[in-house]
Amino acid sequence: MTEIRLSRDEMRSLLKKPDKQAAKIIAQLNSFSGTADFGSATDKITLILRIAMESAHAASIATQAVTAIANEAVDDLAATEESVLQTLDNFSQAEFGK
Repeated sequence: MTEIRLSRDEMRSLLKKPDKQAAKIIAQLNSFSGTADFGSATDKITLILRIAMESAHAASIATQAVTAIANEAVDDLAATEESVLQTLDNFSQAEFGK
């Protein structure tokens, strides 16, 4: 059986990468402004580009939401771990005086 271990710091480092990339994409999409003449296909190409940009924007927002949830899970795991350790320490001190 294979076991994979990640520290909280490693997990946070991994979560920063997609979050930064999503923020970069959103900034680039927000700064995009321009017009082009594609002749008789202008309306169709403009529609395709708009849909692609909206999809990229939605995917970037979803990526940021998932990384935020994952960061919350890492925080919760850390709090739970500390709580369990404190409970065990309290029990050990109460029962064994150590």
